[in-house]
Amino acid sequence: MKEVSTAGKPLTAFHLKMAALITMVIDHTAAALTLPRGVDILMRSIGRMAFPIYAFFIAEGCRYTSDRFKYAMRLGAFALISEIPYDLALYPAVLEQTGWGWNFTWRTNVFYTLFFAVAIIHIYETLRRQSRGRQLLGIGCEAAFFAIVILVALYVESPLSIRVMMVVSTVYVLAVLLLCRWMEKHPGKPAKPGWLANVLAVAALIVPVLMAQELGSSYGIFGILVIFLVYLAKDR
Repeated sequence: MKEVSTAGKPLTAFHLKMAALITMVIDHTAAALTLPRGVDILMRSIGRMAFPIYAFFIAEGCRYTSDRFKYAMRLGAFALISEIPYDLALYPAVLEQTGWGWNFTWRTNVFYTLFFAVAIIHIYETLRRQSRGRQLLGIGCEAAFFAIVILVALYVESPLSIRVMMVVSTVYVLAVLLLCRWMEKHPGKPAKPGWLANVLAVAALIVPVLMAQELGSSYGIFGILVIFLVYLAKDR
């Protein structure tokens, strides 16, 4: 039988996905079960390999998908569907009823991180290719958001104010995504590429990033920025 050498063959996407899947299962098993301290630390450490691989694939998905808006919406749907099973497995205290209902914002699953990462990539790539007027419209949405947040902070008592801010933040993110969707469908005269276009586009990303942090999504701001930077790096 002829011997086949595998030396020098590169890793494929399948190999990376299997590595991410196996290390993620190891990590979640350690998180869900009560294990001896040393075993727990070892398994969680191995599990840290999963997220950078998934970050790479999400960034690649944003580069090659035919519709980033739908990509983000699918991840958002998975985030909502996964939340209760995630809480039951890892943070059952989150499901306890409080005076204001289910406090799911204490800890949320990693799909929220992935959703916000794809959302900011979509917003960034759409706004940086628009006219100055459209870019300023995106900034105007953010200015309106912060104005509402200030009014809520001044006139709505806590802890209800926190819930109201979460609703306003969600509406903002969805509104900007829909605005970008409309801009894609109705392209105008693009602005001259340059630093100002990039700055204006990045400015509109502040709220989604802060909202992800407030939701307690896995890896928080760090996770979103890792995916965003991997996306910007492209082939580098």
